[in-house]
Amino acid sequence: MGNTKIIYLTPQSTFITDLRSDTLWGIICWAIRNIYGNKELENFINSYQSEKPELIISSAFPFTLNENKEKISYFPKPILPLKEFKPYDNNIKASEKVADASLRKKIKKVTFLKKELFEKFINGSIDNEYIVTAIKNKDKTIFPPKLETESITHNRIDRIKGGTLKIDEAGQLFHSNELYFANENEDETKPGAGLFFLAKGNIEKIVAALRWLSHVGIGGDRSTGKGFFKFEIEDFSFNEPTDYNSVTNISLYYPTKEELQLFKNNPYFNYQLEERQGYMGFLKYQKFDKPPTIMFKEGSVFPVNSEHIKYGSNLIVKQKDETKWLFHNVYQYGLGFMIKIKINK
Repeated sequence: MGNTKIIYLTPQSTFITDLRSDTLWGIICWAIRNIYGNKELENFINSYQSEKPELIISSAFPFTLNENKEKISYFPKPILPLKEFKPYDNNIKASEKVADASLRKKIKKVTFLKKELFEKFINGSIDNEYIVTAIKNKDKTIFPPKLETESITHNRIDRIKGGTLKIDEAGQLFHSNELYFANENEDETKPGAGLFFLAKGNIEKIVAALRWLSHVGIGGDRSTGKGFFKFEIEDFSFNEPTDYNSVTNISLYYPTKEELQLFKNNPYFNYQLEERQGYMGFLKYQKFDKPPTIMFKEGSVFPVNSEHIKYGSNLIVKQKDETKWLFHNVYQYGLGFMIKIKINK
């Protein structure tokens, strides 16, 4: 995998923002602008028009700590058809249908695999049948860490007078959901558990960006202490198959038209789509809505594209418009961080 690093983000509190690859890339761009200036950011963004972009990143996924305080990393399970299930027979009992439906629901919850299982999966040593068997045997270790949600109550603030906003003499409240991952086999968060992502390319630039972001915070509610983190960077490698026949993405992925043509009617094409939308802006900068973009979800499986080093492209989702105080194009990060996978047919 070349010069690939794993970056662990250990939150110093709960977090608000879901750190997918497009969000992470946007945050890193803002950090580059604040550290190095507009010119360096433009050079960084322009590098994505070449076959060798300056930085390719994955989405952020959970890691937990085991009893020995060792980090356990989880990766998105490749999306492949479930061969284990057959169409219902007319003579099947109602109790069997209920058991079958329950099993299907449990399988859907296995969205991540520990690194050791993920490596076996991409090498063809195990497949969905292994997961079905583990669930039938009530092996709870097959399930990913729980994403816990905590609802926090806030006061609405009167920005003119200061203090709590009152309507009809009553204070106004609102709620927001904060997220954290529980440790393995435990129901509460522990120091050290958090998120990680992979990066390859200009690692020095990402170190500078993360150092700056660790002080200013990422995501929502930074003014109330959310989004602050500590980070560690280590060398990383996968045991990828040499006889691979497909790739799976561990980032959101926006393909080029040529890539889509390659994928059509190919047996090694299994995917889920996701609509991404939101806004761009950071700290004191004005915020702008971003139009929705349809992307391939992490864990989708694609044919090998031997013609190019990179997969995907960055899409301009909003054009520069100085009359609306938008002084640059707005990009949606869409490069696929691909992992080789062998699928047994």
